[in-house]
Amino acid sequence: MSSSILVGYATSYSSTLEVAEAIAGTLRECGLAVDTRPVREVRTLTGDTVVVLGAPLFMFHWHKDIN
Repeated sequence: MSSSILVGYATSYSSTLEVAEAIAGTLRECGLAVDTRPVREVRTLTGDTVVVLGAPLFMFHWHKDIN
């Protein structure tokens, strides 16, 4: 069974996507398998051993895709 790290993100203006891609790139440089996807596209965590989640806060509330 292969395992990978899921870097999931929610974003409105692409800034969180840029951060997610930077994190994923650093993990890949360390030789790790990484999958970067928008949170709204994640249906299962099968095969993922680690999950990193990034999302902005708006007026103390999570981005709508996180709720």
